[in-house]
Amino acid sequence: MKKIPGGIEKVQEVLKINKIDALIALGGDDTQSVTLFLSENGVPSVGVPKTIDNDINGNRHTQRLDLTRR
Repeated sequence: MKKIPGGIEKVQEVLKINKIDALIALGGDDTQSVTLFLSENGVPSVGVPKTIDNDINGNRHTQRLDLTRR
């Protein structure tokens, strides 16, 4: 979406058509970088860290990381 010309406009169009006011994205570093991009481009977005390999800087613990340590 970030690399596709017109990608952000397509996302905004789909959200509007489906009457979605904002996104809540759960995921790792790739998901969070896309969420940041969307937010910076006018899409109300919140990123919730959830990563199995703890690859998000600034978080000591994330959902599901504890399962890999058992």
